[in-house]
Amino acid sequence: MNPLRLQSEATTSSELEDVKQPNLEALGYYFDDHGVMRDKNEKGFEFTDQESYEKIALAVTEEIYRIMENPPYNMERQYLDDTDKKRSAFIFLSKDWYQKENLVVLIHGSGAVRAGQWSRRLIMNKSLNMGSQLPYLRICKSRDWGVVVMNTNMNVTDSDPFEALPGSRTPIEHGITVWEKYITKAKARSIAVVAHSAGGTVIAGIIENYWSKEWMKRLKCICLTDAVFTLPSVTNMDWLPAIRDWRATPHTEIGLQIDNRTIHGKYPYVTYVSAGTNQHEETSAVAVEDIFRFIDSYFE
Repeated sequence: MNPLRLQSEATTSSELEDVKQPNLEALGYYFDDHGVMRDKNEKGFEFTDQESYEKIALAVTEEIYRIMENPPYNMERQYLDDTDKKRSAFIFLSKDWYQKENLVVLIHGSGAVRAGQWSRRLIMNKSLNMGSQLPYLRICKSRDWGVVVMNTNMNVTDSDPFEALPGSRTPIEHGITVWEKYITKAKARSIAVVAHSAGGTVIAGIIENYWSKEWMKRLKCICLTDAVFTLPSVTNMDWLPAIRDWRATPHTEIGLQIDNRTIHGKYPYVTYVSAGTNQHEETSAVAVEDIFRFIDSYFE
């Protein structure tokens, strides 16, 4: 039994009867077998106006939640406060995540993206493989690793009057809450984080708060993808995980070490390598295989 399961079972959006969630199929779109979003005429997504775009994007978010909760992923939606779901952020946990020897934590960037996404523009215009976190979930599942998917931009209630969500008022607070409430209780001996863009500030904030805790040393490596990351207290720290940042550069080769002198805002405790693309939002997808090779080298 999951020791972190609260009073009731994890809840899907369809179970919240008084909340009408946008439906991608009802808006005339679906994802084909290659993860490409198409309309009923088999055409790819085309932008018409911002209002329609936002409505479809919200439906895409719900569709990705649905995909994660169903086979082959079977992720569990877990509310940070299961007693008041309307005023609670939620995350996604893989089956038996807390019992696995190895655990991977996924942290998206800032803006409109939610759990399961790296870039909604890439999801809608390219494919799920390019813009979503689904490839990461598949690889972790194939290795029998546990996964925690954060939802750091879920900071306020869905309807007016908007209220801040306790424990998730900011992305960093969300990350700290998830780390305290879930990750510290996992049995994993080795933990890796993959953080894109502003997601780097979340894991940096967690380290700043907990670097002196013995249980934090289970964090073996941090994989950043073109991320914002700095540790103001680094001179006081007696340990650090391995930290590598796959940067958007003109280099098509993946994993090529970059001269730190060419990196704006560089830090000596981070190794910078090429992601294989010059597009910021593509870095997580293009570098995925190299990222898992890096994680493999630190997991026992």
